[in-house]
Amino acid sequence: MQKFDSWTDSDLLKHDIVRRASQGPKLSHEEKLKRDRERSAARRQQEFLPLATHFADTEGTQVCYGQLRWIAERLLTTLPTVDHRMLLSEGVPISTPWGKVCLKVYKEGSQVTGGELWYQLQGPKKTNHIFDVRPFFMQSFAKTAALYGTDDIPTIMEQTRRELASVGLRSYQNRWFRNSSIADFLFHEMKINLSRIPLVEHDLIPTTEAASVACGYLPGPIHEFDMVSAYASAMLEFPQLGDFAQALDDARKNLEGKPSSRILKVTQSVLPGKFLSPKLPTFRPDLGTYIRGTTRSRLIAAMEAAVDNYGTVYRWNTDGFFTNVDISNQLDIGNSLGQWKHTIHDYLLIAQTNVFKTNLKVRDCGYNIDWGAVRENPLVIQTSMPTTDWTTFTEHNAPRVLKFDGGYHNCDRDGYGCRGEYHYKRGAWDQMF
Repeated sequence: MQKFDSWTDSDLLKHDIVRRASQGPKLSHEEKLKRDRERSAARRQQEFLPLATHFADTEGTQVCYGQLRWIAERLLTTLPTVDHRMLLSEGVPISTPWGKVCLKVYKEGSQVTGGELWYQLQGPKKTNHIFDVRPFFMQSFAKTAALYGTDDIPTIMEQTRRELASVGLRSYQNRWFRNSSIADFLFHEMKINLSRIPLVEHDLIPTTEAASVACGYLPGPIHEFDMVSAYASAMLEFPQLGDFAQALDDARKNLEGKPSSRILKVTQSVLPGKFLSPKLPTFRPDLGTYIRGTTRSRLIAAMEAAVDNYGTVYRWNTDGFFTNVDISNQLDIGNSLGQWKHTIHDYLLIAQTNVFKTNLKVRDCGYNIDWGAVRENPLVIQTSMPTTDWTTFTEHNAPRVLKFDGGYHNCDRDGYGCRGEYHYKRGAWDQMF
């Protein structure tokens, strides 16, 4: 794959300045729909290509992984005014001396995670696309490369497209830079009509249930309980949506053992977003809040069962929790929608609610974590994280200090009880793992 520092200003301006040709007569609505369908079908047949060294017409879709910002950074230096740079960062198409360009980025917090850049050169109009597919996989490139056994991004994308096609799925409108585009495709394919689903409500506030009441090293056995496709399972009680959720889960199971199975697992986790965004045609906030509320109530009921068994719930988030007691005989354990998955870990090391490690699982949330340092002093952790400056599209490692976000465990105020557990004794932390 080409290196990105070859995207120089001279490369971007290599094309001569030419006036754009006239747009021609306007198309009717039906003609536009037909044209869009033809273009979408043509794009689906295009192969994935590595990123070129400059803006040029290509016969395929260029793909990269988390590096779109490098192109944006070079591109910004060629724009004449601050207003142009602001418009580009807001996703507005910008005319340039060599053609037209539009950048649409996706963020997780303050970080660029990917997106799409399309451009047209002067002369015969041809729209070229660059997809940054990081949001499609929703994990680091190192993890994706290890999962697929290659670091060649076009090869990864071709395999993904082939595996999804084997279970009748693809990215809706060729949006391979968005994981939710898989759900969008199935939603349209099944012709789901949300107007047929009555208004619903849930008594429980649908806020995200995530917290921890412990930090540092906790010796095992640690029992982890996770709902299988929690959000998807909450859709089973609705007409059409239940079929949709089941079809998506069946496809995931049919891909078991293949890399794309994980992609569909991520797709299931983002389903409520389809109903909670006012920018989407599927906007039904009552459904989104009901799905989240139902999931939250099931989570709380299971955690209360652990406390009733004189256990401590150390950490919980959305659809699962860690505890020191085995309550598998009180839950429906299995691999089907709505059931619970039970995993036993040798230890649990918590820095923050969403920054933790076991012998089987690591979650670092993008921080550069020294887990040995976490064990030594879990309350204050010196680390760093890649941070993007959105005025210049540059990225650097910013120093950060992680502090425990749940406070010291206190039996009197802990809603899930300790019953005299010893997990804050220094002796437990001194054990090697």
